[in-house]
Amino acid sequence: MAKRFKVYANKSSDNSKVTTASDLRNKLNAIASALGTLSGVTFVVSAIHLLSQDDDETDFQFRAICYVHKQNRKIKWDEVYTAINAVQAPYYESVPIKEAQGLIDWENERLADIRNRLGDHFKHLVKKPIDDVDKRINSRLSELATDRTLCGWSGILAAARLKTLTGMSREAIRESALEEINKELAA
Repeated sequence: MAKRFKVYANKSSDNSKVTTASDLRNKLNAIASALGTLSGVTFVVSAIHLLSQDDDETDFQFRAICYVHKQNRKIKWDEVYTAINAVQAPYYESVPIKEAQGLIDWENERLADIRNRLGDHFKHLVKKPIDDVDKRINSRLSELATDRTLCGWSGILAAARLKTLTGMSREAIRESALEEINKELAA
């Protein structure tokens, strides 16, 4: 069996969606880091949602639906639970392995497709998504992979953007995508 659980971040003291989303990202990255030390454990974030009460913009919460799957018996579920509970103790729901494995396979196929379309020179830009920022980066890379095959100015611009990204660190790329997302959240 695999496990599904939700990680959440309640509105921050300054009522900022940007700060609350950042809290959720920090939790997801902490869980991914903790689970990354366990061999044979796969962690996937399937969706991130913004929830608000009765159209009240001052009462909101960000939630991420996550799946964890262990492929071997060397690791015990208690070790997995301990790693996740150190960040936030969620309610765990058992789900069929097919459900979690289907999501994991879909994500791996999508990443492989993006890498394949980008080619050898740009495929290192694609990383496994942990949060909405990583998903945004991969989505933009997918668009650029398609656009660079276009004739004319659009193709030239897409190729130039990819070339620019190769000169940037992953942190700089992430900071740029985060800035874009934060502008959307603040609007």
